[in-house]
Amino acid sequence: MKKALFWLSIAYLMFQSAPVWAQTIDVPFEIKKTGTGNQSLIFISGFASSGDVWKATTAHFETEFTCYTFKMAGFAGIKPQKDPSFEKLKNYLLI
Repeated sequence: MKKALFWLSIAYLMFQSAPVWAQTIDVPFEIKKTGTGNQSLIFISGFASSGDVWKATTAHFETEFTCYTFKMAGFAGIKPQKDPSFEKLKNYLLI
């Protein structure tokens, strides 16, 4: 019993410190989720604007849809991505 408690304690400590070991991913966008509908709508802002350009549109649809508004890195106060490219953006969107 003491052995099991010891190993459970070790496992607990490892899981508590896991975020320290986690790698950060340089994601090229942020996503804001609104609404609770069964179907989803995706809104992608332009490279020179924030996701706020979709506020009126998402407000209209979020009663029937779940809306996901993408804000691109490097614009509208979002931290720029290191070595940005359309290829990286495409790969993140296809995951």
